[in-house]
Amino acid sequence: MTLIVGVICQDGVVIGADSIATAGSAVEQQVSNKITIEENDVIIACSGSAGLSQLIKEELAEHWHEYKQFRCARDVRNAVSEAMYSQIEPAAKRAKSAGKSFGGCNTLVAMPINYSPALFQFSALADSMEITSDLPFVSIGSGSSQADPFLAFVKRILWSDRAPNSTRLAIFGVLWTLQHVSRVGAGLGVGEPHRIAVLEKRRGTWIASRLGEGELLEHRQAIIDAEDALRNFSRGSNSEFPSSA
Repeated sequence: MTLIVGVICQDGVVIGADSIATAGSAVEQQVSNKITIEENDVIIACSGSAGLSQLIKEELAEHWHEYKQFRCARDVRNAVSEAMYSQIEPAAKRAKSAGKSFGGCNTLVAMPINYSPALFQFSALADSMEITSDLPFVSIGSGSSQADPFLAFVKRILWSDRAPNSTRLAIFGVLWTLQHVSRVGAGLGVGEPHRIAVLEKRRGTWIASRLGEGELLEHRQAIIDAEDALRNFSRGSNSEFPSSA
């Protein structure tokens, strides 16, 4: 059980995740990080079977340098999908033979392609979709049903109904979403601490990095200020709201 959120920006990609994993069918435990950085400029995050996600990451790790040479997002999607499916297919067959359901895992991948940031979603069967500026966010995991409506609100209000123009704005939205679902998503298995990784260009080079707690502190305070502003608006504007009578 988990929540992973990805946002494509004009200047990079932001991916955030909670830190709760479920052992067996009911035991929730903290895990250190659901987000992996490869090759210094690739971010990969998986939701679902931990064992299968490990196999997928190991398979992809052997080919990232090759994938990054592609100039077309479609070619990257196809290559990554094939590599993922090479691990998914035998796992799905084993589950079918044992009469068990196959949950698989969903995956987000962020990387630079042809000098531009790209974000992809891969389904449990390795079907792929590129996340674009038309719909710049995606969420996977048990918390996605709570996250998507909140992300749509953030996109409309804070990002002017399009892809955010900076990773800074995206970090704020991703962290706020993770906090919101952790508070209200009872039974979804989503919880703190929240982790965030960013793909952005530094001195002309694309770099992927995890944000430390100190770097997130300013965003946490900004979220408190935003929520306080909404509370104060409702308290100070009662006379302006239409009567329910």
